[in-house]
Amino acid sequence: MFRAGEPLDGAAVARPRIRARGAAHRASLSARAPASAMASAKYKWTRAEEDALRDGVRKHGPGKWRTIQKDPELGDILRARSNVDLKDKWRNLRESGALDATDATGGAEEEREASDRERADGGGKRRRRDGDEAETTNAKGKENAMDAATNALFSETQRVKREASAAEAAASAAEAHAARCEREAWEAEKLARELIDEAQRQKVGIPVEGTVDVADVAADLLEEE
Repeated sequence: MFRAGEPLDGAAVARPRIRARGAAHRASLSARAPASAMASAKYKWTRAEEDALRDGVRKHGPGKWRTIQKDPELGDILRARSNVDLKDKWRNLRESGALDATDATGGAEEEREASDRERADGGGKRRRRDGDEAETTNAKGKENAMDAATNALFSETQRVKREASAAEAAASAAEAHAARCEREAWEAEKLARELIDEAQRQKVGIPVEGTVDVADVAADLLEEE
């Protein structure tokens, strides 16, 4: 039974969970706080870093950010900075007027020259890339043309082979027909010789074996009457 002043069972269960989650959240915040402080300290430029950046630009020129990073004297001071950080910081120093007149003027001119060199290099790279693409396209066109010529030659070779096979079959058929005609001619010639011999026998009165004389047949018929 519920009594005034007493919490419900669900509320009694929920309160420890809320307290536990709050404690975990505070622990997480306290654990992440040092990392945030370190991150903000990392991106805050020191005077030594700014001086090293100025010396690097005077020594190597603006736009040579990676070269400045690799400098044996300045690279250790700027080891926590990227080339983009150096570029952005130099632009901020120039725009804020924190640079000397010589550094600002010379730096701007050198930066323009570096930018012009970068654009020229980019144009050269684009031209080389376009040339490479054109060469690749021409090579592919030549390869496709060679493939087409090879396919056409293969098709023509297959056609010639088929025609040669058909011609060979026709030659064999013609040879067989010629042999048959030759046999028939030989048989006709043999028969003609036999007919000639028979005619010669009949002409000279030589009895032919297997034949009956017409006169003998007539005499036999008269005797029977």
